[in-house]
Amino acid sequence: MGFLDKLLGREPLQQQRPQQPPPPTGEPYAVPSPRGGASTEDERAIARYTYLLRTADPEDIEKVHAEAFAKLTPEQRQMVLQRLTDDLPASERPRSDQPADLARSATRAEISRPGYLQGAFGGGRGGGGMGMGGMIAGSMLGTIAGVVVGSALADMMLVGYDSSPEAHEAGDANGDFGGF
Repeated sequence: MGFLDKLLGREPLQQQRPQQPPPPTGEPYAVPSPRGGASTEDERAIARYTYLLRTADPEDIEKVHAEAFAKLTPEQRQMVLQRLTDDLPASERPRSDQPADLARSATRAEISRPGYLQGAFGGGRGGGGMGMGGMIAGSMLGTIAGVVVGSALADMMLVGYDSSPEAHEAGDANGDFGGF
C-alpha cells in the first residue's frame, strides 16, 4: 500500500471486497409502483374484497375466487399456485393452476385462517400489480381484489358494505362507492 493510499484510506486492489447484493425484501410478489403507492380506488377495491372475505358465505367466496382466477393470466395463476403450494399443508394445496382448484384452496385457507389471503398476497402497500385495466395496490392481492370486486356476483354481496369498518377505513362510507 502506498503513502497516498494510506492517507486517503484506500485498500489495495487485492484486498477490496466485492459488493454484496441487497438482501431479499420478503415480498416475493411485490412489484414497484410507479405512482408511489395505492390510489383511493385501489384502497377501495381491497376494502371491498376484505369485506367480502369477512361477510360472504364460503361457497360464494369460492365462486368469486374461481371467476377472478379465471381472468388472471397463466403466469399470474402460476404465482397463486406457487404461493398456495408453499404455504399450505399438502392436504390443502391446489392440485393444479386451474381456477376452480385455486379457488377451493384459497377459500379454505381464508376460512380456516382469516386474513391469510391478505398476508399471503398483500406484499405491503408500497407495491403494485396489474389488475383490471391498470395498476392496483398491494401486489397480487390488489390484482385479485380488483378482479373480484369487478364481478357481478361480488356486487350482489356488497350489501351492507357502506356501513362496514372496511368502508370507513377506505373513506368509502355512506354509499360513496367511487364508481364501483
